[in-house]
Amino acid sequence: MSEETTSTATQSESVTPPESANGSIPKARFDEINERMKAAEALVATNTANADAARQAELVRKGEFETLTTEMQGKLEAAEAKAVKLDAYEAARRTALTANLSDEDKAAFGEMPLDQLEALVTRLNGQTPPAVVKKPAASSASGAELTREAIRAMTPGERKARSAELADYYQRLTS
Repeated sequence: MSEETTSTATQSESVTPPESANGSIPKARFDEINERMKAAEALVATNTANADAARQAELVRKGEFETLTTEMQGKLEAAEAKAVKLDAYEAARRTALTANLSDEDKAAFGEMPLDQLEALVTRLNGQTPPAVVKKPAASSASGAELTREAIRAMTPGERKARSAELADYYQRLTS
């Protein structure tokens, strides 16, 4: 019987992979923990929603409609406050995006959905939209035009657009 208990205890222990030499966690271990965390968060959200639904059903069954109405009113007020903040943000963002456009462009593009307007203004300004990553040019693949000074002089948008090229450059420096 004691052998059975020992083997069960040994099986339940998890093996933690050692940290790499630079102190970072291996990607496979990170992905495993991240997936477990997301599953746990989803389970908590489901359980919370189920408990809330059961509590509401119990209040309805008991006839405590005032309590239920008060709770729903509080949730509605919180949602309305968030909606007002979101509307204010979208209006301010839309104003900022259209500030440099001509009156004709403002009339034509002013009512576009915000994400489409952001992409359009980015293209009109000659920048690469964030979702698009430029491939490095053949002449710069060797890293000849990249220097620390050139990288420091880049704007955040340029760094983002050339992120693959910069990663190659930094990898060559550390190799």
